[in-house]
Amino acid sequence: MLILPEPESLEKISRMYSLNRLLNSDKDWLAKAPYVRNIMIQLSNGKAVRPGSREYDQLNLHLLYRSMHQVNEACNKLWSTTELYHHAKKDIALCNSFSPAFLGSSTIPTLHYANCSAIISIMSLFGLGSWVKREKGLEFFNLIRTSDGMFLEERANYLNSLVGSAHKGWHWQVLETYRGLVTNGRKLPKIDLEQSRELLLARTRYHYDVLGHTTMAEVYGVDEYFKFLPTVVDSIFEAIRCLHAVVHPLPNKCDERFKMLRQTIPLLAREYGKTL
Repeated sequence: MLILPEPESLEKISRMYSLNRLLNSDKDWLAKAPYVRNIMIQLSNGKAVRPGSREYDQLNLHLLYRSMHQVNEACNKLWSTTELYHHAKKDIALCNSFSPAFLGSSTIPTLHYANCSAIISIMSLFGLGSWVKREKGLEFFNLIRTSDGMFLEERANYLNSLVGSAHKGWHWQVLETYRGLVTNGRKLPKIDLEQSRELLLARTRYHYDVLGHTTMAEVYGVDEYFKFLPTVVDSIFEAIRCLHAVVHPLPNKCDERFKMLRQTIPLLAREYGKTL
């Protein structure tokens, strides 16, 4: 049976978090967020975590914390790529013969990771997170918030029930999970999944395929970076917009940094003769 995360809309998620006793505490609620290992072990052993319980509030806090952490990571990765291109254009490189055209092998994969982090942030807020059980090897699970409580489902099994197949690679699984949730009626924000797929393929080409080549022909230049840049900016914007429905401003202040970055990215594009 397919288990879908609840609530299904951002408005209902915001209302749910407004009732979270740990989030509304006068104490430091962020300090409470990461410590859920014992609860996860109990879930993996079949214990139910029902709505209204302290454990349920704790797991929701964990999902919120994870969502904020992932969007912060997305902002940091995006920011690092823009700074690289900006400084490379300003003739202040350590080596005068350095060219911005060499950056693609570093920046395209980093853009992909930023995009993945933004998508994971959204899914976490909407009630689907991941967890790794480290005992006899590694077991990968999805933590799913439902109207009946919190559940753990083995990740590959969950993908099979959601979309009918399970890619082996975690990166593909992120995109497929998002697509499956939308197809099954979850009101997640619109993400350009087709362009995200193209970015993942580019990441593989830039990161791995180049190792077997004899030239830099497929990874030389700046065009592809600026082709994918708007997709990643839009994904991060949507992740922050969703989080603002629950917490505003964000405690890690990545929303402030992203706002400034979003304003300056068109200036960076103009430095390279591009229009976004």
